[in-house]
Amino acid sequence: MDNFLSAAAADRLASHPAVADAARFTAYPLELDGIATLLSGTDLALMHARSDLPWVTPPREPAIWQAERNAGLALVSEAFVERFGKKPGDTLRLPTPSGVRPVVIAGVFADYGNERGSILVDRTHLKAWFADARVTNVSEGPGGLSWSPDGKQLAFAMFVPGEGKSFASMPAAPDGAKWAAKPIVIDRLNYRGDGQGYAEQGHTHV
Repeated sequence: MDNFLSAAAADRLASHPAVADAARFTAYPLELDGIATLLSGTDLALMHARSDLPWVTPPREPAIWQAERNAGLALVSEAFVERFGKKPGDTLRLPTPSGVRPVVIAGVFADYGNERGSILVDRTHLKAWFADARVTNVSEGPGGLSWSPDGKQLAFAMFVPGEGKSFASMPAAPDGAKWAAKPIVIDRLNYRGDGQGYAEQGHTHV
């Protein structure tokens, strides 16, 4: 089941008298070169003005904050850089329902809650690429929603899947080789439940 907030519901939240601005966010699971990651979009200009991001490599191109000029630009997380071996200036080819969209990495931000890495673009273009105006579309449902005392912020907790760090790395399989499945390494006290099997690896973040 999809977990998302309709555009109409988002409009109602944004129109609340206590809400000065509403930064809408949409995310889709994505595969690049057969590796899972996350493609997300938000109002980059509003994000930059209101909160910004913890930067590893801040963007030097002012166009990244302007929706009319940033269709070919993206920000990526530090985990994405490490996982895919990319750097600012590299071009990514993003598969979308409307075709492959090339974007140039304009900056790198720190995000320690998503080990799969993430790509962030302006939501104006993401809506057009996916023909989708929903505010969120994530693999896990948010829970524990709570307004801040001043009514300006909404907090929630959500499970973020992630692979645990292995104590050893395996060499690549030779051409034509068919190796057995990777072993399951257990380093948690609660690792499975009756009727559900092994628990998915990851963490719950606020």
